[in-house]
Amino acid sequence: MEGFDGSIMRRCRRRGRPPFYFRHYSVDQSDEAIVLYEHELEAMKLIHLDNRTIEEASLMMGLTKTTFWRILESGRRKVTKALVEGKPISIARRDEDQR
Repeated sequence: MEGFDGSIMRRCRRRGRPPFYFRHYSVDQSDEAIVLYEHELEAMKLIHLDNRTIEEASLMMGLTKTTFWRILESGRRKVTKALVEGKPISIARRDEDQR
């Protein structure tokens, strides 16, 4: 890689910024939002923020481990797709789903 001798990283550190970061400047309003359901968000929260195990989190949500894992992976896939493609994320609440 051109210029990857460490000098770039030293300059960034001196300025107080991390050397590598992801920034999405704009979201095209015509893009359809990625719909993340409330149960997918809850599954990700329990695992990644509350540091629960799959067993604990599945019991808390009243699901089998297999079902919980599918919901967790679905949410992860959607968030990753939204970040990579620069699409907005829309969180669907349970009461909105039933309309």
